[in-house]
Amino acid sequence: MNKHLSASLWQVLVGLLSVYVVHRLYQRWERQKAHRRFAKEHGCAPAKLLPQRYPFGIEWFLDEIKNIKTHTFLENYIARFRRLDCTTFVADFLNLHFILTHEPENIKTILATDFKSYSVGKERNKSLKPILGEGIFTTDGAAWQHSRDMLRPCFARSQIGDVDLFERHAQNLLRAIPRDRSTVNLQDLFFKLTLDVATEFLFGVSTYTLDPEKSRAEDDEFVKAFTFVQDSIEGKSILAMFLPDRRFKRSCKYVHGETWKKAQQEIYMTDPLMLAEWVDALIERALATHSASVKLSEADGRTGRYVLLHELAAQTTDKVRIRSELLNILLAGRDTTASLLSNAWWSISKDPRIWSRLQREVGSFVMPIGENRPLFEELKDMKYLRATLNESLRVHPVVPANSRQAIVDTVLPHGGGKDGRSPMFVSKGTIVSYAVHAMHHRKELFGEDADEFRPERWLDEEGKKGLRVGWEYLPFNGGPRICIGPEQFALTEAAYITVRLLQEFDCIESRDSEPWREKITLTCTSLGGCKVSLTPRIMLFAQSLLVVSTLFFTFAATTPAELPSKGHNIIIHQSVPKPFKKSGPAAILSVYRKYNGTAQEDVVGAAAKNDGTAMMGPTHWDPEFLTSVTIGGQVVNLEFDTASSDLWCFSSDLPESVSSGHSLYNPSLSSTSEPRGGFTWSMAYGDTSGASGTVYMDNVRVGTTTITGQTVELAQQISPEFQIAVDNDGVVGLGFDNINSIWKVTPTKQGTFFSNVKVSLSSPLFTANLRKGRPGTYTFGYVDAGQHTGSIVYVPVNPANGYWQFTSSGYALGNDAFVSENIDSIVGTYIRLSLKTTDDLPTDTGTALLFLPTPVVVDYYNK
Repeated sequence: MNKHLSASLWQVLVGLLSVYVVHRLYQRWERQKAHRRFAKEHGCAPAKLLPQRYPFGIEWFLDEIKNIKTHTFLENYIARFRRLDCTTFVADFLNLHFILTHEPENIKTILATDFKSYSVGKERNKSLKPILGEGIFTTDGAAWQHSRDMLRPCFARSQIGDVDLFERHAQNLLRAIPRDRSTVNLQDLFFKLTLDVATEFLFGVSTYTLDPEKSRAEDDEFVKAFTFVQDSIEGKSILAMFLPDRRFKRSCKYVHGETWKKAQQEIYMTDPLMLAEWVDALIERALATHSASVKLSEADGRTGRYVLLHELAAQTTDKVRIRSELLNILLAGRDTTASLLSNAWWSISKDPRIWSRLQREVGSFVMPIGENRPLFEELKDMKYLRATLNESLRVHPVVPANSRQAIVDTVLPHGGGKDGRSPMFVSKGTIVSYAVHAMHHRKELFGEDADEFRPERWLDEEGKKGLRVGWEYLPFNGGPRICIGPEQFALTEAAYITVRLLQEFDCIESRDSEPWREKITLTCTSLGGCKVSLTPRIMLFAQSLLVVSTLFFTFAATTPAELPSKGHNIIIHQSVPKPFKKSGPAAILSVYRKYNGTAQEDVVGAAAKNDGTAMMGPTHWDPEFLTSVTIGGQVVNLEFDTASSDLWCFSSDLPESVSSGHSLYNPSLSSTSEPRGGFTWSMAYGDTSGASGTVYMDNVRVGTTTITGQTVELAQQISPEFQIAVDNDGVVGLGFDNINSIWKVTPTKQGTFFSNVKVSLSSPLFTANLRKGRPGTYTFGYVDAGQHTGSIVYVPVNPANGYWQFTSSGYALGNDAFVSENIDSIVGTYIRLSLKTTDDLPTDTGTALLFLPTPVVVDYYNK
């Protein structure tokens, strides 16, 4: 009886199971048939399938685990798209169907045009809801719309632009950065900063992680818990659905108050307050003390300070709902901004060119130091700063990948067919992952240099339009779920903090030799952090020279000046300072001594009397031929001199009694100056004038061309001859490098301005057209046909002595016959007079005089 009953029971069970299996197979067949019909109606074609060696997607799953552990998830994501040569492909794991895409039109469809066909996804909520609760980032449909409607008014422009909030915590950040150029990890400080800012904005009470004197014990425990939960999320979006993690689950309870004391003791072996306890205490206080009409915080005595908690308390009394929304915004506001700052500053520290340009732009809006802080409107007008932040969000998007899950059968516009341009079918339940990072690195969208960090791509410059982007650039999501406040809040805070750091510090040096590697939690940052050394803008000169000379010696000795692009020309118009009377005899004697010549006795005597009665010259002379040159953003009037090779100028190191009346170069006011440790210079001209001092590198702008890293010599001692010429602030030597006064005593040859710029010119030449009584011009790279008559004859130059020397074969006066005679003299263009030498004829833009042998001069004046 029992055996018969048992057999009958088994038959029933097998029968039921068979019916169930057949039913499921039939449902599947019907579903597939419906899918095929739907796909055909919409013109869909099959998409590329990720090839795998093992069934059920095991290989792909194991690869993803490996990529996450080795911090190469993003790198391999890009490689997979390139290997398959497509923008969209499909993959399966167990019973889950995935579509992976970095096609802009597909992403636009998911997030905007077909928005209602997708949800954030069950699997994503498994990872985020335990931490964030039911908030704007973890809900769909009516619940999400309610969250959005409740939060939207809280992010008015007037709140986002509250730079006073940023400034209070920026001061703590600046104090936390060492002033001795030691290494600091800015990433750690940025995460503390943004947590302090976000908690004050959201709760009215800051955690003050950067100001321990103000931080309370319960604040420290909140930070510890929050950081633990956030760090635990790394890799959860992929693995949490498959691999259990008891400690993570306990910590999630810890966030929202479930069995919090037990969880706290298990995790930390202590018994402090937890996240929910900390937040709930503030919520209860807000609900108890603020009515619906009170939206402003008085918790700290500052009436009028905006606090999001009080705004929400005015809209609902649901404590759990308020807590969830606050935690949702806290992670978005804190992590997004910190990641953006960390990634941006990692890139800035690697490229001095970007640092220098940011310094120049910021300096054009606000003073480098002091109380002159940037306004919200000024931040918006800093185009290169915004371009730098945009480029950081492109190269290192803070949310590098995201996903949605189809809640109905639908279609993506691209991905099907061999070429991937046909529509593709998306079945209900499919998880569509869109790879923002991979899309931002597509060369067909951003150029062959898509992997490079280049802010200039965003700017309208040199007749070219900058990037105009659509859905191919997705820093903060898009469509109805685009960030309603954290986007602008993050950009404004990142811009403000960047400006304050640029105001406070003059130089930056990366202390991280490794390439950028991903660390993915809820956002993406550099695994190694952002390790840098920062040089304060104000330091004692002696300390600065001692320390910086050690840091920069090797760099300075091996790095040439950075050149502009090849094939351009320069024209420079001379400035005309106020006229002054010069002693003709003294000018003549000066040039004789300069070239070690012997002057006639009457010249020496007249110079001594300074009465202007020497031969061959009137008593009033043209002013010196000076040109405005910009060094490190500071304008000085310099003399172009082909008979010397040093670029030197009056500096702030000179006593006021010596430098009075001159324009001075102050390296501490330049964001691009770099001292060259161990280098000195000393010039002694033949006329007994001279100068000496220290050596820097800085950006030198002549005309429209800038040389980055040009050697600049700062005068610390200077002779009286230069002191009294108040319109002349120094010299740009255009002679050959071999007479440079630094090169002879230092291990590295120093290039003149012309040596550095000539390789980029259309032709390696320059001309000087110096005119009586009015300004002339210099041209570099070409000969201006409008500035000369007749044909040009080229003669060999003898550079042995460092000058542009040549020998003339004779002369002719007017229409007289040509007299053959080797003439060794000075062709000058400045105000000092002439001598007879046995050397070749040097062409000297340092004098306005033509020095010729006595017979030639006598012959000329006799005519």
